[in-house]
Amino acid sequence: MPWRETSKVELRKDFAEAVLVDGVPMADACRLHGISRPTGYKWLRRYEAQGMHGLHDRSRAPKNIANRTPENVEAAVVQLRQRYPSFGPKKLRALLVKRSPGQEWPATSTIGEILDRRGLIEAREGRRRTPPSSAPLSHAVQPNDVWSVDFKGQFLLGSGVLCYPFTVTDNASRMLLAVDAYPSTKGGPARQTMERIFQKYGLPAAIRSDNGAPFASAGVLGLSTLSAWWLSLGVTHERIEAGHPEQNGRHERMHLTLKQETTRPAAADMMGQQGRFDTFLAYYNQERPHEALGQQPPASAWQCSVRRYPEDVKPLNYSRCDLVKTITRTGALKFRKNELFLGTALAGHRVGLTEIEPEVWLVKFAGHDLSLFEP
Repeated sequence: MPWRETSKVELRKDFAEAVLVDGVPMADACRLHGISRPTGYKWLRRYEAQGMHGLHDRSRAPKNIANRTPENVEAAVVQLRQRYPSFGPKKLRALLVKRSPGQEWPATSTIGEILDRRGLIEAREGRRRTPPSSAPLSHAVQPNDVWSVDFKGQFLLGSGVLCYPFTVTDNASRMLLAVDAYPSTKGGPARQTMERIFQKYGLPAAIRSDNGAPFASAGVLGLSTLSAWWLSLGVTHERIEAGHPEQNGRHERMHLTLKQETTRPAAADMMGQQGRFDTFLAYYNQERPHEALGQQPPASAWQCSVRRYPEDVKPLNYSRCDLVKTITRTGALKFRKNELFLGTALAGHRVGLTEIEPEVWLVKFAGHDLSLFEP
């Protein structure tokens, strides 16, 4: 039976002394302390033999563990790991079996536990990943509500050079706005394409992309140099969930048609491939019937945006902020004698600072909260 109080050692001492010192009968002492007579005799024997020390609970762990790895086997595992510090449990076991095939070696998982217990496994530093987007994806009802952008998977040209097609479509009308052949996925060329179609078609309300470069990064808000520029123009950046290309399904479906009609086989060089892309763009927009549009081509549902691309981009409005600062080329916000790193994606951009509590400042960029800091 359990003891009624939590201070078990003191209660056991009171019980033993009641019997041994005060002469209380065993049955009465057990009843008063809420224990059985066998339990009472057990604690009485321990108290007489060991005093207070005998009244503490003893470990219930078995003295001998049937499945415990023998010490000599564990020592062999540790010794081999120290000799080959880059070897994991699988390689260590394979080498042990090869060297001593007659020995019964522990399973790979047990070897891993041995290494962990001996402090021979170093935690790997996690790779920095793009933070997930918390904003929901919008539904495109009219042209220019949402544009989708992506670098279509690379392929080899006849010359052996890799080609990375950069593509832009309008989600509502399915209009293909750009297909440009580039030798890499760098953000500079992608920005050139975006500037060209901004000037030609105007600005969308939002641009949707995946979480890869050059559209996103592991920095604050997942911003890249390219997406920070979009925000500075008043264009929302939407990012699909990692591993869910179906969230950009319309754009992906266009990629399949693009691949089938322009890359099998590919052109001999980049210029020739761009010529194929230009021909495809005109055909796709002006002639090819689209099922979602009632078998009409995308151009029949397309119209330019009323939001024109400004020749002179106006500075972001921070009139409701207390201070305005420009991010350094190294991505730092300098404030008083302190520096707050916000990422090179924001280099050259202005941010607003608002003191929300005494010596607690909120940093904002293009309507987005970036960071709280205490200088």
